[in-house]
Amino acid sequence: MKIQILGTGCSKCKTLVSNTERAVKELGLNPDIEKVTGIEEILKFQILMMPGLVIDGQVKAAGRVPSIDEIKHLLVSNSVQQINPPLKGALMSESCCCSKSGGPEVVPLENIKTNQAEVPEITTNLSWRDKLGFLGVRWGISRMHYSLQPGLYRIGKPDKDAPVLVTANFKMTVDLLRKELGGMSAWILVLNTYGINVWCAAGKGTFGTNEVVQQIENADLKSVVAHREIILPQLGAPGVAAHEVRKRSGFRIIYGPVYARDIPAFLANGKQATPEMRRVRFRLRDRIVLIPMELIPALKWLPVIVGLILIMRFVDGSGINIEMFGDLLSYLGAIVMGTIAFQILLPWIPGRSFVWKGWLLGIIWSLSLIVWLRPNLWVAVSNLLVLPVIAAYLAFNFTGATTFTSLSGVQKEIRLAAPVMIASAGLGIILRMAFRLWI
Repeated sequence: MKIQILGTGCSKCKTLVSNTERAVKELGLNPDIEKVTGIEEILKFQILMMPGLVIDGQVKAAGRVPSIDEIKHLLVSNSVQQINPPLKGALMSESCCCSKSGGPEVVPLENIKTNQAEVPEITTNLSWRDKLGFLGVRWGISRMHYSLQPGLYRIGKPDKDAPVLVTANFKMTVDLLRKELGGMSAWILVLNTYGINVWCAAGKGTFGTNEVVQQIENADLKSVVAHREIILPQLGAPGVAAHEVRKRSGFRIIYGPVYARDIPAFLANGKQATPEMRRVRFRLRDRIVLIPMELIPALKWLPVIVGLILIMRFVDGSGINIEMFGDLLSYLGAIVMGTIAFQILLPWIPGRSFVWKGWLLGIIWSLSLIVWLRPNLWVAVSNLLVLPVIAAYLAFNFTGATTFTSLSGVQKEIRLAAPVMIASAGLGIILRMAFRLWI
């Protein structure tokens, strides 16, 4: 077994290394552990955020730090897959409320019950708890722990000819799917995307070919249905090689509509999607709904920003006074530009690059501050170098929530923009702290 830790040495990267080493030790394993720190090498794994955990060439986690128990679960699962074929009902027999193998925390669906075939049933009605959880996740509460146990589920009383709908195990995604299937009978095959939605998981590789094949085998789907078709959401297509799935599992992939609300019509139309069903929309209301998801994590950096402002003011001799609120307003404004303003104005900001769009908003904000607050030249130049970088970085983070860019486009932005952003911000901070030496 070979384990690779993808990261450039950040605190999360070090924590992932520590958790992995502890998990390996507790399991008594002796795998090869490699730390991959080069950006070019990391990009080959097609992850958008670091750190990343790779086991035997497969990305198991990206953009977060799995717990020790979750890593142990991943290592054991990988070992079992290599030694033994998947057992029928292995996932079905576990509780939907928790993972007996110590995996990631999962949230149960309301009113789950088990029939004689040991396939859990999920209802199509959302309870008040579902709706409350939905709202909480929108505001970033327990976002990375809002997942459902992977495996096969049923809606209604499906038979061997019932359709098989494939989705991610982000509970909000499952909820959006099941609430549109009232009065229907269908099989729901939930992939282990580690609590990530379909679009993001496809980009990260967790909603991918290997996982689709693995869950088909785990569910022994060939004995469940008489046909050999599975319906995947259209937005999952970037992560799945349909021909490879058919070759390895015998199941043909049919790509369903973009939105779950169109699934009943799609099935009634002989599993044929109309051009309207294929159209991806990202209207103003869709973008506004996502603002808290971008704004709340950005505001968590507020203590760091305050600390940076204090350091700069003490070094340049400004000290703590009423003018400090002007500095704080400057940086808060950059956050607002990179989150709220950017998401609202996204289609109308010139250019294709998200970094460029965010940088433009940051420049507009910096120039506005010059007119409004009339800072001295050094502070003004520092703001022009630092604030657009903050807005650009936050805007770039929004790529994972949209279909405006591709994975290759995002990787290109990282390679081109990251050095420039780091240099600009560093120079701006240095100028702000050093200007006293020149006057």
